[in-house]
Amino acid sequence: MKDIIKNTQDLKRIFDFYLVQINGSVNQVFVHANDLNQMTKYLDRLSKSLCSISPTISSELADIRDHLYVTHGPGLYSFNPYRFGALGAILRYLQSPEFACDTAKYVRTPWNDVNDALKKLLEDANSVSTRIDYNQVGVAARELFIMLAKKVYTPDIQKATGRIIGAADAKGMLETFFDYKSADDDVKKYARETIKLAEPLTHTKSENNEKMKTVVMSVVCLVAIVNAVIQS
Repeated sequence: MKDIIKNTQDLKRIFDFYLVQINGSVNQVFVHANDLNQMTKYLDRLSKSLCSISPTISSELADIRDHLYVTHGPGLYSFNPYRFGALGAILRYLQSPEFACDTAKYVRTPWNDVNDALKKLLEDANSVSTRIDYNQVGVAARELFIMLAKKVYTPDIQKATGRIIGAADAKGMLETFFDYKSADDDVKKYARETIKLAEPLTHTKSENNEKMKTVVMSVVCLVAIVNAVIQS
């Protein structure tokens, strides 16, 4: 999962650079040879990484890789507009909470109780019909958030960082874990934003489908990111 996150981030960084140029120019935008090679490499890696998770997206990325560029002469390339647009849509999906939820069934952490709690959360979220059901999903999300924090905030991390985190400060535990364990600034930033979203939402109890989905997606994202970091 970490490879998918990292390659998506790297590919989207190049994609966004050219998207700005294309949207702001009336002239033909050409692709630098080094960027072409880098994008092809990331597309190939993503296609392979996603093969077992989503064969459809994997196949679409392989098609985009093979038809993304239009040749205008030796060493002169531009983007195929259709494939470029399709790539943007896929990259947005791969960075969305929806993707994390869709792939949650493939996440296996080292902790059976976390795995069971994740499975139960997704099952509960798919069968809500009453206010009690919505409240239960919120409670389950909060419990998983706290459980995950206590798993990752180990005595070794506390000793190494010198940070004393209160027993009820799940947000602080998770932030300390990512600060200490992840060497990738993009992953740290993504994790912090996800924690920032998840922490207050898991306290809410509302018969609101959109808010419930956001709670679930944010917690699932955290589980997936934690798992990627500890397995790296």
